[in-house]
Amino acid sequence: MLGACEGVLRTWWDRKAEWLDPAGGLTPRQASDQRVLATASAHIQAARLLLERAAQRADHAPVTPVLVAENQRDVTAAVELCCSATDELFRSSGIRVLDEGDPLQRAWRDITAARSHGTLNFDTAAASYTSALVAARGAEPGRGTAADLAGAPPPSTRWPRPRPAPSPRDRRPPRPGAPGQRGGGRRPGTGRRHGGGTVTRRIALFDVDQTLLAEKSMISFWRFWSASLARSGRRVPAPRTSGADRETLNRAYFTLFAGVRRRRLEEAAAEWYAHYRRGPDAYLTATVAALEEHRASGDEVALVTGCGDILVRPVAGHLGVLHVLATEQLTDGSGVLTGEVRRPMIAAAKAEAVVELARRLDVPLRECRAYGDHSSDLAMLSLVGHPVVVGDDPVLAERGAEPGWRFLSATTGPQPTEAATTTATTEAATATGKQQQQQATATGAQHMASGTALRHVDTADRRQHVGTVTGLVHAT
Repeated sequence: MLGACEGVLRTWWDRKAEWLDPAGGLTPRQASDQRVLATASAHIQAARLLLERAAQRADHAPVTPVLVAENQRDVTAAVELCCSATDELFRSSGIRVLDEGDPLQRAWRDITAARSHGTLNFDTAAASYTSALVAARGAEPGRGTAADLAGAPPPSTRWPRPRPAPSPRDRRPPRPGAPGQRGGGRRPGTGRRHGGGTVTRRIALFDVDQTLLAEKSMISFWRFWSASLARSGRRVPAPRTSGADRETLNRAYFTLFAGVRRRRLEEAAAEWYAHYRRGPDAYLTATVAALEEHRASGDEVALVTGCGDILVRPVAGHLGVLHVLATEQLTDGSGVLTGEVRRPMIAAAKAEAVVELARRLDVPLRECRAYGDHSSDLAMLSLVGHPVVVGDDPVLAERGAEPGWRFLSATTGPQPTEAATTTATTEAATATGKQQQQQATATGAQHMASGTALRHVDTADRRQHVGTVTGLVHAT
């Protein structure tokens, strides 16, 4: 929901900016628009801070009834702020949002529908929070006091502050026994776990076309795009699909969009994907299921694809993926696509992008898992400690005979349902959080088992720490 709300704000601002005079600067003309912009952006940023605070509690604080109630309170408050911001932006967007195909209207409908979910009801959270504070007076030393109302945890349960982003000189992991490092520091990709021990971070890397999506998305989108142009009487050339190497064909494809406003293509990509994902055989079901398992485990997930960044964003948003490594389409100073790309995200470029992502997230490549279907994915698959081949590409099949390589079926099927995702998350929370749930009250255990608040810390013995931050955090 937070990501969708941020998208509404970006779309709203793009539309307002178009109405400015050439010398008008970056201030909207009307004072009412200024107020909407400031209010909505403040609400969205406040919602993000609430969710980040809930995530911090879940990762580092011991699970107690008060903490469960605090996180439920903060998550539902973040939902209220997101909905308030979206309503303000929608009301001030003019008559064009009355079109059912308008991206702002679709986002507004989706956010409003999500708000109606019972676990996101603020009144319910308020009652639970009050009850937890009352019950904690005398039962939990230091809880149920004025410090709780001010948001300050008692000294016995304070968690560490998040570390600031490292500077370029600080990004290399400390050497064992380095001066100033007690015990030689920690290995890259590891961190402290509440109660002692360390945790290992992982990245799951997914190609898109014929790995997650059953069709080649660029060709599917072109059919959608050219059909819309044909209805307006415009003739368009077909993209080249053979007669050159993949990188040349990739560059040639994007020249077909030269002169198109980036915002217009973003809207078309969202419309295409909304239609595509309803197909009965739109996805490779085994790979999508693997992605959901990685998300439920709290792994970092990335899409690594030669598709255009504009085209793959709706896919990433729908599947809850934060990191997108795609072919970046370039624009001029006025937001119009030039037809050029920074670099096709193919073969060696994929491998380089993966190395950079792992470095930035401080995760060893040996802990990463990569999924690909074509020989052009070989460079990426060869980098990681856990490569997975999707389908039966002959080059990958030969390489996959080596130890440590796995195979997934390329069976196609419909889109993953929200019910299936919720059920999987609930089962994970129920199966892995029994110790924490025994410490919580019946109300806290109910919220944790319902999947309202799930975060993990994945360790070598595959145990998870179940916290109390909503699945909304995954969507941001």
